[in-house]
Amino acid sequence: MPCTETHKRVRQLWTSLALGAAIVASPLATLKAQVAVVVGSASPVSALTFDELRRVFEGKSPKVAGVSVVVGFGAAAQDKFCTKVYDATPDNIRKRWAALVFQGEVAAMPPVLADDAAIKKFLASNPGAIAIIPSASVDGSMKVIKIDGALPADAAYKIK
Repeated sequence: MPCTETHKRVRQLWTSLALGAAIVASPLATLKAQVAVVVGSASPVSALTFDELRRVFEGKSPKVAGVSVVVGFGAAAQDKFCTKVYDATPDNIRKRWAALVFQGEVAAMPPVLADDAAIKKFLASNPGAIAIIPSASVDGSMKVIKIDGALPADAAYKIK
């Protein structure tokens, strides 16, 4: 069956719409895939070095730079964080924390919260808390801290 001019135009329109959707979705997917290290908006913490970040989330220095509570691992953002920062799974990090508790080096495991809303609520009521969430979930109730002077949108950000 030969294509009519209308069919050609419809096909061109659908192709244009598909390309447009891909162009729009691509930056959104990248933003959603990025993770942010966050603290409550009232926290005095605004930056950490990459080494401080590793030590805090590993339980080696939980009181670095005013951070006293680490929010536990579980969601996709934390999975990505564990892979990028430690080359380990969240389960491996939980085991390290369990060993620290058993050895008496820390009082308790980090609280594991169900979702981003629970993390936001926890950060708001615990000024010494730090967490990892998808960059797309960041809002005015928290602040993103710089890691080695870079934010998630920066090319130098190490947790991509």
